[in-house]
Amino acid sequence: MKKLVMLIAICAVCIAQALTLAEARGKIAQCIQDTKTMTATMKELSAADQVAFIAEVNTAIAGMPGSTEEKVGTIVDVNKAAMLGAAKGNVSTVLAEVYASAPAEALPAVTEVFAKELFNRSADASVSYSDEQYKK
Repeated sequence: MKKLVMLIAICAVCIAQALTLAEARGKIAQCIQDTKTMTATMKELSAADQVAFIAEVNTAIAGMPGSTEEKVGTIVDVNKAAMLGAAKGNVSTVLAEVYASAPAEALPAVTEVFAKELFNRSADASVSYSDEQYKK
Protein backbone atom coordinates (compact mmCIF):
# COMPACT_ATOMS: atom_id res chain seq x y z
CA MET A 1 0.00 0.00 0.00
CA LYS A 2 2.85 2.39 0.82
CA LYS A 3 4.36 1.74 -2.59
CA LEU A 4 1.08 2.58 -4.29
CA VAL A 5 0.73 5.84 -2.36
CA MET A 6 4.33 6.75 -3.18
CA LEU A 7 3.80 5.96 -6.87
CA ILE A 8 0.68 8.12 -6.96
CA ALA A 9 2.55 10.98 -5.28
CA ILE A 10 5.41 10.72 -7.77
CA CYS A 11 2.97 10.71 -10.69
CA ALA A 12 1.20 13.76 -9.28
CA VAL A 13 4.49 15.64 -9.04
CA CYS A 14 5.42 14.65 -12.61
CA ILE A 15 2.06 15.76 -13.94
CA ALA A 16 2.28 19.04 -12.04
CA GLN A 17 5.68 19.79 -13.58
CA ALA A 18 4.53 19.11 -17.16
CA LEU A 19 3.69 22.08 -19.32
CA THR A 20 0.73 21.90 -21.66
CA LEU A 21 0.99 23.08 -25.25
CA ALA A 22 -1.54 25.82 -24.49
CA GLU A 23 0.65 27.10 -21.65
CA ALA A 24 3.75 26.91 -23.84
CA ARG A 25 2.05 28.99 -26.54
CA GLY A 26 1.91 31.82 -24.03
CA LYS A 27 5.72 31.65 -23.83
CA ILE A 28 6.47 31.87 -27.56
CA ALA A 29 7.65 35.50 -27.41
CA GLN A 30 9.87 34.74 -24.41
CA CYS A 31 11.30 31.67 -26.14
CA ILE A 32 12.16 33.72 -29.23
CA GLN A 33 13.90 36.36 -27.13
CA ASP A 34 15.77 34.01 -24.78
CA THR A 35 17.21 30.69 -25.89
CA LYS A 36 17.49 29.45 -22.30
CA THR A 37 13.73 29.85 -21.97
CA MET A 38 13.28 27.88 -25.18
CA THR A 39 15.41 24.99 -23.91
CA ALA A 40 13.62 24.97 -20.54
CA THR A 41 10.18 25.11 -22.17
CA MET A 42 11.01 22.22 -24.49
CA LYS A 43 12.13 20.13 -21.53
CA GLU A 44 8.76 20.70 -19.83
CA LEU A 45 6.68 19.62 -22.83
CA SER A 46 5.63 16.11 -23.79
CA ALA A 47 7.32 14.64 -26.86
CA ALA A 48 4.29 15.25 -29.09
CA ASP A 49 3.89 18.81 -27.84
CA GLN A 50 7.58 19.53 -28.49
CA VAL A 51 7.03 18.91 -32.19
CA ALA A 52 3.91 21.06 -32.38
CA PHE A 53 5.54 23.82 -30.34
CA ILE A 54 8.65 24.15 -32.50
CA ALA A 55 6.43 24.38 -35.58
CA GLU A 56 4.45 27.21 -33.99
CA VAL A 57 7.60 29.02 -32.88
CA ASN A 58 9.08 28.82 -36.39
CA THR A 59 5.84 30.13 -37.86
CA ALA A 60 5.92 33.05 -35.40
CA ILE A 61 9.52 33.90 -36.27
CA ALA A 62 8.79 33.77 -40.00
CA GLY A 63 5.93 36.23 -39.50
CA MET A 64 7.96 38.71 -37.47
CA PRO A 65 8.98 42.03 -38.99
CA GLY A 66 12.65 42.39 -39.82
CA SER A 67 15.19 41.47 -42.42
CA THR A 68 15.68 37.96 -43.69
CA GLU A 69 19.13 37.88 -42.07
CA GLU A 70 17.68 38.74 -38.65
CA LYS A 71 15.02 36.07 -39.00
CA VAL A 72 17.55 33.45 -40.11
CA GLY A 73 19.74 34.24 -37.09
CA THR A 74 16.76 33.93 -34.78
CA ILE A 75 15.63 30.67 -36.41
CA VAL A 76 19.10 29.20 -35.96
CA ASP A 77 19.45 30.24 -32.32
CA VAL A 78 15.93 29.25 -31.26
CA ASN A 79 15.97 25.90 -33.05
CA LYS A 80 19.37 25.02 -31.63
CA ALA A 81 17.99 25.73 -28.16
CA ALA A 82 14.93 23.62 -28.96
CA MET A 83 17.12 20.71 -30.01
CA LEU A 84 19.03 20.94 -26.74
CA GLY A 85 15.71 20.66 -24.89
CA ALA A 86 14.28 17.84 -26.98
CA ALA A 87 13.32 14.74 -25.04
CA LYS A 88 15.46 11.67 -25.39
CA GLY A 89 13.88 9.50 -28.01
CA ASN A 90 12.34 12.53 -29.67
CA VAL A 91 15.44 14.17 -31.12
CA SER A 92 14.98 12.90 -34.67
CA THR A 93 11.29 13.87 -34.69
CA VAL A 94 12.04 17.41 -33.45
CA LEU A 95 14.88 17.68 -35.97
CA ALA A 96 12.52 16.67 -38.78
CA GLU A 97 10.02 19.32 -37.66
CA VAL A 98 12.75 21.98 -37.58
CA TYR A 99 13.47 21.26 -41.24
CA ALA A 100 9.78 21.02 -42.11
CA SER A 101 8.72 24.27 -40.45
CA ALA A 102 11.72 26.61 -40.75
CA PRO A 103 11.68 28.95 -43.75
CA ALA A 104 13.68 27.62 -46.71
CA GLU A 105 16.13 30.52 -46.62
CA ALA A 106 17.12 29.53 -43.06
CA LEU A 107 17.86 25.87 -43.79
CA PRO A 108 21.47 26.27 -45.00
CA ALA A 109 22.35 28.20 -41.83
CA VAL A 110 20.48 25.73 -39.63
CA THR A 111 22.34 22.84 -41.26
CA GLU A 112 25.71 24.53 -40.84
CA VAL A 113 25.22 25.33 -37.16
CA PHE A 114 23.67 21.97 -36.29
CA ALA A 115 26.47 20.12 -38.09
CA LYS A 116 29.19 22.08 -36.30
CA GLU A 117 27.67 22.50 -32.85
CA LEU A 118 25.14 19.72 -32.23
CA PHE A 119 26.09 16.73 -34.32
CA ASN A 120 29.89 17.02 -34.46
CA ARG A 121 31.52 14.86 -31.81
CA SER A 122 34.98 16.18 -32.61
CA ALA A 123 33.93 19.76 -31.76
CA ASP A 124 32.74 19.01 -28.23
CA ALA A 125 31.57 15.56 -27.26
CA SER A 126 29.63 16.94 -24.29
CA VAL A 127 27.20 18.90 -26.48
CA SER A 128 26.87 16.57 -29.45
CA TYR A 129 24.70 13.51 -29.65
CA SER A 130 26.23 10.05 -29.73
CA ASP A 131 24.79 7.41 -32.03
CA GLU A 132 22.90 5.94 -29.08
CA GLN A 133 21.44 9.28 -28.01
CA TYR A 134 20.36 10.11 -31.55
CA LYS A 135 18.62 6.76 -31.97
CA LYS A 136 16.71 7.18 -28.69
